Amino acid sequence: MPNIVVSKGEIEYLAPVTSANIIATCENTDKTMWDEFLARYEQKGSAKVCLSSTINSEVNGVEQVAVKFKGTYALIGYSST
Repeated sequence: MPNIVVSKGEIEYLAPVTSANIIATCENTDKTMWDEFLARYEQKGSAKVCLSSTINSEVNGVEQVAVKFKGTYALIGYSST
């Protein structure tokens, strides 16, 4: 079974997250990027992908981006079984 690690990460704290209701999103619909990621993993047994996410929270009655995270994730370890 492979391991997933964050090999690099960058966080921006823009506002306090005090609301009980938060919305976390990570969007990446680039099919080519995912195809290349999976192909590299199949060939090499490891691959990296860069993803960005946000956390929205209500601040003073207005929903806004409170946190931004950008990370490079590595999938390491190949098992053919």
